[in-house]
Amino acid sequence: MKYFIILALLFLSCTRNLTKGSESAICEIHNFEMKSDKVKIMYGLPNIKDEYFIDKKTLYPHCREYFGGCVRPILPKWYAKIWICKECNKAREDWINEKGNPRKFK
Repeated sequence: MKYFIILALLFLSCTRNLTKGSESAICEIHNFEMKSDKVKIMYGLPNIKDEYFIDKKTLYPHCREYFGGCVRPILPKWYAKIWICKECNKAREDWINEKGNPRKFK
């Protein structure tokens, strides 16, 4: 029973809520209402072109993808709850269709 409680606590604490403390659920780029959703946290250095991250800040800051976690802690969180904008998702898809796969290495 003791192990079950420990596992349950670890499971319940595996999501990092990044929507708390946000001033608004409105996308600052598209002025659309956003919904919160859970995405995977990816630890480590991403294999993504710099141009993708530069454009993300101004074109699709709230697209649904992974959340960058940098260095993995001893007891990592596996998911993040973030704001997601439908128009940001569409802008990201348009970027990929225009400029190709954002990965540096395939």
